Amino acid sequence: MTTISDLCLKCGAPEGKYDHMCEQCFRRSFTPTTLPAVLKMKICLRCNFMVNSSTNNRLISWEKGVPEVVNEALEISPDATLLDLGLEWNERDEHLFTLDLQPTTFAKGLEFRSGHHSELRVTYGACNRCSRQYGTYYEATIQFRGGRRPPSEEELTHVEEYVQRRFDESNAENGFITSMGRIHKGVNFVLGDKTLAKEVARELQQHFGGSFQESHSQAGRRDGVDIYRSTYLIRLPEYRNGDFVEFQEKVYLLEKVGERSMSMVNLLTGTVEKIGEKERNSLKLLHGDVMEAVVVARGEGEIQMLDPVNFRTMTVLAPGQVKDNESLKVFRYDENLYLHPSEYER
Repeated sequence: MTTISDLCLKCGAPEGKYDHMCEQCFRRSFTPTTLPAVLKMKICLRCNFMVNSSTNNRLISWEKGVPEVVNEALEISPDATLLDLGLEWNERDEHLFTLDLQPTTFAKGLEFRSGHHSELRVTYGACNRCSRQYGTYYEATIQFRGGRRPPSEEELTHVEEYVQRRFDESNAENGFITSMGRIHKGVNFVLGDKTLAKEVARELQQHFGGSFQESHSQAGRRDGVDIYRSTYLIRLPEYRNGDFVEFQEKVYLLEKVGERSMSMVNLLTGTVEKIGEKERNSLKLLHGDVMEAVVVARGEGEIQMLDPVNFRTMTVLAPGQVKDNESLKVFRYDENLYLHPSEYER
C-alpha cells in the first residue's frame, strides 16, 4: 500500500525514493557539478610548465596542467561521485582555450552526464626554477679531473651525459645545470642544487674510483642566515679498471680500482691479489695491446697460439678451463703473450 511518504513531493508520483522525489523530478532538480565560466592558468615561458600563481614554483607540464585546473575548479555535489571528467579543449590563441566538459557522476544509484562550457585564460611568466637557472644561480660545483693521466674522451663524454641525465630526471626545485664546460684535464659543472650535486659526485667517484674531496665557501647571507656553496672534486686514479700493470716483476690486469685499494689478476696464475694505497707507487703501467690470437693446439695448462704480429707459434699458460674457441683474446707485451682472464674460468 502506497503511503503519503512514498509519493514524489514534486509531482505526486508513487515512487518518491530519491530524496522523496521520483527519478525524473530528482534528475531535474539535482545539480551534480558546476564549473566557473572563466578559469585561469599561468605557464612558464621557458620550460612550458604550469606555475603556481602564489609561490611561482613550477608544477607539471601545461598539457597535464589543464585537466588539473579543471579538476580543482569543478565543484561536485557532496552526494555525487565523479566517474569521468570528459574533458576536451581547443586552443583559440596562446592566451585563450575553450573547454568542453561532460563529466559523468554517480548519485543515489543514478548516473548523470552534465555539460559545461568554459574559457581557460593563460598568462605567462618565468617560474622560480627558470629564473634562477637563467640568472646564473648555483649552489654547488662538481669538478671532474684527471690525476697523473688526463681523462679520456670516452670518460669525459660519459660524465657529461650522466650528469645531464641525472639533473634532467630530477624533480628538485633547483635541479638544473647552470653551466658546464671542459677545461684542461677535466670538466666543470655549475649546479643549482647542492644536495643532488653531492649525490651525483659520489656516484661518479664510485664508478671511476679515485679520490673525492668536499669543500664549502660562504656566498653571502639571506634573512640573517649564512649561505654556503659547495665544491665536489673527483680526481681520477692514476690507474683504471682494465689497465695492465707490472708489480714485483709480474704482469697483472686491474679488475677493480678503488679509492684506497685495488684488485688485480695475475696473468700467469689467474689468482686475484689486492694491494693497498702505499703499494701503488710500485706499479708500472704497461703499454701493450689486447689482440685476438689463433689457437694451434691445446695441452694441460697451456695453449699453443700464433703470435698475431709475427705469426710465430708461442706457448701461452692457461690458468683455468679455457673457452673452446678457434681464437682467444690475449695481452701482447714485450713479445710475450698472456691469456686474457675473460677467456677462462676462475
